[in-house]
Amino acid sequence: MNLSWWCSGISDTNWNWNPIFYPGIWILIAIVSFSYFQSVDKNNRKNKKTLYFIAGIILFWIFTDWPIGPIGAGYLLYVHVLQYLVYTFIAAPLIIISLPDKIYKKICNSKIKFLLQNSFLPFFIINFSLIITHIPYTADILKNSQIGTMIIDFIWMSSALLFWLWIDPQFNKNNFIPYPLRIFYIFALSILPAIPGAFFVFNKYPIYATYEFAVPISSLSPLADQEIAGLIMWAGSTPILLAWLGIIFYIWQKSEEKSNQEMID
Repeated sequence: MNLSWWCSGISDTNWNWNPIFYPGIWILIAIVSFSYFQSVDKNNRKNKKTLYFIAGIILFWIFTDWPIGPIGAGYLLYVHVLQYLVYTFIAAPLIIISLPDKIYKKICNSKIKFLLQNSFLPFFIINFSLIITHIPYTADILKNSQIGTMIIDFIWMSSALLFWLWIDPQFNKNNFIPYPLRIFYIFALSILPAIPGAFFVFNKYPIYATYEFAVPISSLSPLADQEIAGLIMWAGSTPILLAWLGIIFYIWQKSEEKSNQEMID
């Protein structure tokens, strides 16, 4: 078994299925999980919120660790895109809705409160993180090292956590922005990934040196891999965000009904 700290895009060797242990990933997940369960009351560790956290952190682990992590970092662009979609649209919101009140209040009263009070900045940050990490020059440089790949993962996850903390899918804690505006931003979030997606699909040449010159891992050519990545980026976020919109509309409706009932009573 090989030992590396984090995944990287250095794929100058033939792919094999010998597991690689990435202690950096395991340590991060252990610290986050320990901190979470220390903040959860023992009587509430078997409720839905805990299940949401477990699902979110397992998804993060699966799509960061071996084998998906190194494949996405240096062999197949479409796996890299899948990582982005899972981090941003599934793992991050699941972790946010799992937060106990104690953690939530600490975060909302911390130094990042000014971001949560802004009616646009978290939306800008999550989209800027998408753009900056998919510029070919930037991506190729970062993916060439373990710390660079870790930076990409951190940017994706932290910007997504900030966005969903700001949106608050449960609609019962964060009142910094109006509900209709939250719906709008979730819908708008599905639009920007279509831009790099279209660029991937319609470009006649591979745009990332990392994947163009990677040792082949499958029968896919670098250009075919890029086209698949573009299609996933183009349309992959839409069904996930539509599901979140459905959930949020339902929760919003229930909260409105509850408010109206309280006014009548």
